[in-house]
Amino acid sequence: MSRYLSISISILVSILLIADAVVSNLVVTKAPIPSAVPLGSPAAYLNVYLHVPIAWASYILFTAGFVLSIIYLITNNEKFDRYASAFIYTALVYAFLTLITGSMWALESWGSSWNWDPRETSVLLMFIAYLVYVAIRYSIKEPEKRAVISAVYAIAAFASLPISFIAPYVIQGSLHPTMSNTKSFVTQPGVTPYFVSKVLLVVITSILIAIGVAIGFEKKIVVAGASIALVIFLFSAITSLPLGHVGRVVKVELTNGSQNVIAINSKGELLQLKGSLRVTVSYGEEETNVTLKSLKEIPTPQLVPAPGFARGNDQLLIKYNNETYWPTLLGHLVKVEGEKLKVVKPFCVAWTLMTYGTLVPLYVIVTSLRREGK
Repeated sequence: MSRYLSISISILVSILLIADAVVSNLVVTKAPIPSAVPLGSPAAYLNVYLHVPIAWASYILFTAGFVLSIIYLITNNEKFDRYASAFIYTALVYAFLTLITGSMWALESWGSSWNWDPRETSVLLMFIAYLVYVAIRYSIKEPEKRAVISAVYAIAAFASLPISFIAPYVIQGSLHPTMSNTKSFVTQPGVTPYFVSKVLLVVITSILIAIGVAIGFEKKIVVAGASIALVIFLFSAITSLPLGHVGRVVKVELTNGSQNVIAINSKGELLQLKGSLRVTVSYGEEETNVTLKSLKEIPTPQLVPAPGFARGNDQLLIKYNNETYWPTLLGHLVKVEGEKLKVVKPFCVAWTLMTYGTLVPLYVIVTSLRREGK
């Protein structure tokens, strides 16, 4: 029965890892992004589909470890200690990924990879607290004593989880989006299928990985599946890199012209404005101005109602026929190709694909090899 369960879990983990890699590739090529964001590239918000499910998986795994530790103390059954440790070890992998993927997103959107934001800091403290759990398990040799002390500590360390979750809500000045901010984006019809697919894949896969770590993987199956997933993830990461001479759009003007610029007014009505977009692209100390002859490769619509955070910053806005618009090119990383622009993704997207798509498959492979060696 245990061998059958091991084979079944190994097959499921392999299938889900590959499915996650394929869906992740679809996300970075097809999924919608916000039209306007306060800082950085709007394309950085592809990390909503990638980074957020990783963070949620870490919370769920730590919670499962907490529950299993309580059950162990009640039953004194070694099986629950083994499962608790497997879930917490796996949660640490996802918590580490949450920190390093979030830091690159912060660099793009907030200007610094570490800002001592309440969510950043509290997740780091949670991660450190659970690292102590690992130290306890490796420092105590006597199995029963190790299990009891580990369970007690895991229950105590769990207090760091709700603190990390509520920190942005109770501490003023947090840069991190709240759940309501995220919900307003992910509940949009075009966004929901991608987001829900990624959340389900990441969370279910992480739980099955933890179970597999506890009972033991079938090496040949998971090595094959994890290797295929790793290759797909790396392909997606490499093709998402912003390579070449890349600048950032810092200003957009509407000038005379005959092109159909698509706009949404304050009433939500879709309009077509006649004109041309004159774009200023910054390369650090240098700037380039280009009047676009084609709008094919830039976000649609090109103009949306100015968001609240933009009001008062007139040099970034376009006023037309008593309406104030936010050009959806603002903040994007682009390549200038003659009189056209090609929007590219910021590095943080490729970084998330690369780190998650490497570390999780390698964790599965390494744990399967260690199990075989015991």
